Amino acid sequence: MSTVLFIVIAVVVIAIIAFALMGGRRRRHTKLRETAGEHQQRAQAHANRANELEAAAAEARERERTHAQTAAEAEQRLPD
Repeated sequence: MSTVLFIVIAVVVIAIIAFALMGGRRRRHTKLRETAGEHQQRAQAHANRANELEAAAAEARERERTHAQTAAEAEQRLPD
């Protein structure tokens, strides 16, 4: 009888340990998924900002080109 009781207690203890480990693993995975989601949101925000900056840079290059062209035309109109 005591052998059966010992085996039952051992199985229960092993089951409790296994459930505790699985619960900890689930919590870690949940935390990692949340962290990954936050990182994806930040990456998307950075990509959006990069696109905005690239558009602004293209606009600035176009303004500079237009300005240089206007300056060159004005210089040609100056008397020698």
